[in-house]
Amino acid sequence: MSTNRAYCGFVGGGAGPRTVLVLEANGRRGGSRKLSPRLGVINHSPDGFSWGYSGSGPAQLALAILCDHLRSCEEDRLLIQKAFGGDLTRSLSGRPKPSGNVMAMRLHQAFKERVIARLDQEKPFTLRTDEVSKVIGELIAERRAEEDALQA
Repeated sequence: MSTNRAYCGFVGGGAGPRTVLVLEANGRRGGSRKLSPRLGVINHSPDGFSWGYSGSGPAQLALAILCDHLRSCEEDRLLIQKAFGGDLTRSLSGRPKPSGNVMAMRLHQAFKERVIARLDQEKPFTLRTDEVSKVIGELIAERRAEEDALQA
């Protein structure tokens, strides 16, 4: 079971830097930390996160949210692994990587289009883990429907 977590994006002044915090709510032990951009997984945007359009900053944010979410949500990792099959412990280049990161790599562009690009780029946002899980489920269902249509 994943923790009760929220991803909160904050807009700096003008076109200034954007910060995304991960808020944890584990019973009495809550807290916050900055979301890691996961540049070592894929480096879309060394300049940082963004949202509200389909570009490199939103792609980096989508990847980072999915990597973080999948690190703690076994149910979603299993759902993705079942949908994609095969060895998800290797990246597309064949090098070993943690399976949650590889799964995030497979879904982050679709997640960006479905969620991150649709956020208002001028406003802060909050995205809860249950919302992330719901979108992952929708993306997997769409993938299965496409595969079924090809086999028919």
